[in-house]
Amino acid sequence: MRKWAIGATAILLIAAASFTAWYAWSPGWTVKRLIAAAKSDDKATLEAGVDVPALKADMKADFAALFAAKARENSSPGAQMSIAIARSMLDQVVERLASPDGLRATFAGLDDSDAPPGSKMLGKPQIERQGMSRFRLSRDITKGSGLVFERRGLSWKLTGIDLPPGGIPGAAAPPPAVQAPVTTPKAPAATP
Repeated sequence: MRKWAIGATAILLIAAASFTAWYAWSPGWTVKRLIAAAKSDDKATLEAGVDVPALKADMKADFAALFAAKARENSSPGAQMSIAIARSMLDQVVERLASPDGLRATFAGLDDSDAPPGSKMLGKPQIERQGMSRFRLSRDITKGSGLVFERRGLSWKLTGIDLPPGGIPGAAAPPPAVQAPVTTPKAPAATP
């Protein structure tokens, strides 16, 4: 009986250690695998690491919310026209970003180790845990935004993006409202 208890305890400890190791290292391994696939143009591995329908739905929802917030911030005709143009292009942009070429560019851009010194991205990539079944890959200077991965069985898949809280940095802001210049009427000149 004692040998059976020792064996069962050993099996439980090995299982717990295996799960802990998987939990600690699998997100980083997943990201490295997708970066390597992007650099070697392995489309099958990239597509296996992405839940494309979920990614498209998430991007459309995130950008639609961003456009709605920008529309509430600035009601000038120029701003509204800019937002309407952006909304009209949303489906094409999402399709392009979620395409095999868009995914390859996204993941290849995460590794700038072979980039010239002046073109390296700011901040180091980091994994932010968001529970047992979700993590976000971001850069240390863009906390609160990044690529969102969710657990599917024992693997991780890219399922969405989190936009920065204030919108996309460096994106052109809608044009300010144009106001007519204020003129004051001039008094007629006195005649001598």
